Amino acid sequence: MERASHSMAYHEGKCYIYGGQDDDNNKLNDIWELDCTSGVFKLLELGASSYEPIGRSGHSANIYNGRMFIFGGIYELAKEINEMMMFDFKDNTFALIEGGTGD
Repeated sequence: MERASHSMAYHEGKCYIYGGQDDDNNKLNDIWELDCTSGVFKLLELGASSYEPIGRSGHSANIYNGRMFIFGGIYELAKEINEMMMFDFKDNTFALIEGGTGD
């Protein structure tokens, strides 16, 4: 899917693309994996988790200790997210570390 304002991080030979926005400015909360060796691109199925992130654009992502940490973003026009969340590659789950939406 075409998108803009997403984040991408590299981990163990794969690029992980999270969120962003589509052509209609809808905020996305999906995560894709690109295998840099084979060129295979796939949507990841998420594991069971108590936290489901809201769609966002304009956020950042980094890898630390085998997990992807995602910070901030925008979920609606001029509405910012002040949270840190973590994506665990082992079980494909998200967890909220701190914060929330700026309502």
